[in-house]
Amino acid sequence: MVAIHPVHGRTLAAFIFRHPLVEGFDHRDIEQHRQMLTHTHEGDGWRVPELLDRVRATDDLWLDSVSQVRMDRWANGRLALVGDAASSVSLFGDRSTLAITGGHTLAEELTAPRPPPAGVRPVPSQAPHAPRPQARGHQDCRPADRPATRTGIAARHLASRLWPAAAATGWVRNHITPPREPSRGTT
Repeated sequence: MVAIHPVHGRTLAAFIFRHPLVEGFDHRDIEQHRQMLTHTHEGDGWRVPELLDRVRATDDLWLDSVSQVRMDRWANGRLALVGDAASSVSLFGDRSTLAITGGHTLAEELTAPRPPPAGVRPVPSQAPHAPRPQARGHQDCRPADRPATRTGIAARHLASRLWPAAAATGWVRNHITPPREPSRGTT
């Protein structure tokens, strides 16, 4: 996926793509990053050729990976992973249910009556584990925002192009179309 974003009077381009693990990857090697981007997006349409020309010419290039780490435990003594650190499953934040469930569970555990242990109260052992089944289910599926095949990518692009029309149709139906008169039945 390629996107252009206006930010503080500048235009930034974002290239989001899947790539196999690169042995010897160096996060400081801008030339290596250019080659990865060019190879991944060569032959793409829209404004991609123009953007790749700019990638080849710039020294202001940043590349990072989006990774997922799975852990058997989300808490150890007084330390705990919560929110996205514990159960983030999508770059686009479409798993708000996990955040709400995790926050609610943690709040319940922190407010549960129990005697404090020797001066400092550790993070409750059950709190970080309660939303784990939900997180695992979402981690194991492949969300539509990360398709792995050309067909999946094409389907995501088509859906993103059709979504504004579907949203506009709903808005027109709710705001412009006059309400229907209730039908009167005969008795």
